[in-house]
Amino acid sequence: MKKIAICLGVTMMVGLVSGCAKDDPFLKALLTAPSPQAEAKAEPARASVPAYQYCQGCLLDKDGRRVEPSSSLKGDIERAELRDGRIILSGWAADIGAGTSAKQIVLVSDAGVIATAVPDLPRPDVGTALSLYKTVGFGYEISAPDDKVGSAAMVWLIGADGKAARLEKVFRR
Repeated sequence: MKKIAICLGVTMMVGLVSGCAKDDPFLKALLTAPSPQAEAKAEPARASVPAYQYCQGCLLDKDGRRVEPSSSLKGDIERAELRDGRIILSGWAADIGAGTSAKQIVLVSDAGVIATAVPDLPRPDVGTALSLYKTVGFGYEISAPDDKVGSAAMVWLIGADGKAARLEKVFRR
C-alpha cells in the first residue's frame, strides 16, 4: 500500500512539473480528490428536489406550508408487490396542464413521507392516451422498506408548478 502511495505521489509530481496534469483526466482526478480527512468532514449531498412532510391528510413543503392542490395532475398505481423486503408501487403520473410527466412522486404512509421518485420510465401508451405525444417518460416505480409502510400508503403527484394531487388509489395491506 505504501509503494502505491509513493508511486501515485511521484506520478502526480511528474505531471505537475511537466505541465501535463491539466490535460490528463487521471491526474486531474488525483489532484482534485479530497483527502480522507476532508471526506470525513464533508456535508451530505443536498437533494435537488424539495423535501415534503405529511400531516393530517395534507402534504407540506419544506417550510411547513400546505402544498396547493392541482386538478391537472393525473396518474395511477397499477401494480404493488413485495420484493426483497421492500414494497414497490408502479404506475404512471402526468401533469396535463404542463403537457409533461409529473415532476415528482411522493410516497406517504402512517409515519409520513417515506420515499420520493421521479417518473421517467417509458410509457408511450399514456402519452398517446392523453394526447401528449412529445413526452413518453410517464412511468414510475417507487419503493420503501416494508417495515416503513404502515397499514396503508398513498401516492402524491407533484406538478411542474409545485402543486400536488393525491391519487385516489391507496395501497392497503
